[in-house]
Amino acid sequence: MWSSAWVWLAATLVALFIAVAVVPGLSVHGAQTYVWATLIIWATTAIADVFARRTISDERFEARLGRAERRKG
Repeated sequence: MWSSAWVWLAATLVALFIAVAVVPGLSVHGAQTYVWATLIIWATTAIADVFARRTISDERFEARLGRAERRKG
């Protein structure tokens, strides 16, 4: 069975094909360009996801800490 990463990569590639078909003036030449664009988008999204999860986790921790301090005070 396909892992979710492969499905995500395939979905990104399909999205690129759709973008080229829908956006006037946008052109992509060659299969290699599609592959590179897909990998760049995938890597950027994965990195952003890691940072977003850390930020959300830190904010939740700070909120819990604030609630605990208010209970003491």
